Amino acid sequence: IKAFTEVRLWDADASTWRGIDILLVDACGNVDVIEIKKPLGKPIMLPVRYRDHHLPMRDLVGAIGQVTHYLRHLNRWGLAGEDYLTQLLSIDLPPSFRIRIINPLGIVIMGRSNTLSEAQGREVEVVRRDSKGIVDIITYDDLLARLQAVLDQLRSGPALSAAPATLQAE
Repeated sequence: IKAFTEVRLWDADASTWRGIDILLVDACGNVDVIEIKKPLGKPIMLPVRYRDHHLPMRDLVGAIGQVTHYLRHLNRWGLAGEDYLTQLLSIDLPPSFRIRIINPLGIVIMGRSNTLSEAQGREVEVVRRDSKGIVDIITYDDLLARLQAVLDQLRSGPALSAAPATLQAE
């Protein structure tokens, strides 16, 4: 229901505060994290192979590591973190709304995929699926394709036609 930018997060390991690029809050109060990197036209996979595979660029590995640390800090923060975030963000949320830290997920938005070879594209998908359930990896080209699909769907008319008679009776 809301996206908050530059939210402070307590890092108990280093006894300092970190800044999350975007903290998403859903209708139930659960939070997720988005880390955004500048596109800079750089691919997210190394162009050369190592042992017959394309590996992620250092920037992608670093961004995934950054997000997983944020998720770990959020989970360790527990109820104290929920109280802090609820109080911090309450001005922009409905009255009596409570932030909950329950298995947050991360999203990394970075890089370009439009210049990847077919082999590199397959390797990107391997990395995405390996980290699925913890961190989603989305390129700027993926975002543009998703936006285009949404726009195409909106232009084509109603998303759903009338429900079949068997469903209408229920």
